[in-house]
Amino acid sequence: MKRIGVVIPLFNHGTFIRGTLESVLAQTRPPDRIVIVDDGSTDDSVERAAAVTDSRIEIHRQSNAGAHAALNRGVALASDCDYVAILNSDDQFLPARLEICETALEQSPEISLVCTALELVDPEDQPLDPRSGRARWFHAAWSSDPAALSLPARLGIANFPATTSNLFARTTWLMEHPFRPYRYAHDYFALATAAILGELRVLPEPLMRYRVHPANTMNTAPANLTREMIAVHLDLMRSLAPHTDRPEVRAALADYFRHAWMNFSSFRADVFQTALARALATMSDAALDSVCATLDGDTIPELNSHPNLAFIAAGQTPPSPGTLSLLAVQIERLKAREAELKILKAKEHAAAAEASRRSRWKALKTLLRMPGSR
Repeated sequence: MKRIGVVIPLFNHGTFIRGTLESVLAQTRPPDRIVIVDDGSTDDSVERAAAVTDSRIEIHRQSNAGAHAALNRGVALASDCDYVAILNSDDQFLPARLEICETALEQSPEISLVCTALELVDPEDQPLDPRSGRARWFHAAWSSDPAALSLPARLGIANFPATTSNLFARTTWLMEHPFRPYRYAHDYFALATAAILGELRVLPEPLMRYRVHPANTMNTAPANLTREMIAVHLDLMRSLAPHTDRPEVRAALADYFRHAWMNFSSFRADVFQTALARALATMSDAALDSVCATLDGDTIPELNSHPNLAFIAAGQTPPSPGTLSLLAVQIERLKAREAELKILKAKEHAAAAEASRRSRWKALKTLLRMPGSR
């Protein structure tokens, strides 16, 4: 029987860690190991975690080194397991998560990592108000049509899986692709890499609860997050370069960036182009010529055809990059507004009906008080 290890990077989540652990212990497919790596918490997180007694729980402590370091250490400690499920110390698994994710990987040997739909909760474990900004963002992020857009394209538009808590992976894949030292987007890098390499699958069932609260790392200054996202994408292109001899990887990478140009998360294409230009400025002419010399029609057949030739032959204008994804987002926003208007109209109708009922009742009482009435 395959073994599953749950890796929990813990940092100052004393309020939530018990609920996090209880969600792991309540799994329909029990985990074999629960590895907690405390990344230098300064609250009572470790004490509260230790209060949950189960022989599978082990707690390791380290000085604060960042979430990526805690994750990589946890994966290494759980390397005797076939699969690793990651769970941040403020999130929760729904009961069938491990069972369903394991089955998905068992049935698809070509896939190395799965993520799932999720539920949004607030600090009190209540469903997040659907009218809140974060809830609206997630609704838009998950609105892209899997039948119309590839998985790399959907990830280019937004990091809809949202969090490392949403990663269930083959341990060997995580060992071969350790989390990069990013503060905010180490999950995005891993997900984009797996998607472009064709090793990621998204399951439609909501199998985890993602907690939204002011301490989320997404709630940071835009410049810090945007700057890191630029670094992530430069790093992504560099790390995938050895795989671009595969036509399916070239196609996926192109699809990803074509839609990333309309990203509504934290990736800015205009700044990315500036960073790319500055990076290329450090290369010599000989180095640039060397790169271009590696591009030939035998190994890259795309070079042998004109782009958008079919559109030109038909006398049509090619659609601009991201047009379809942008329209999809706009349509979802209009649908959400239409739903709000329907609710408002229903409330107004109910209020009018109640006012009419009261008016008729008032008129009847007046009639009953008239002389000669019974």
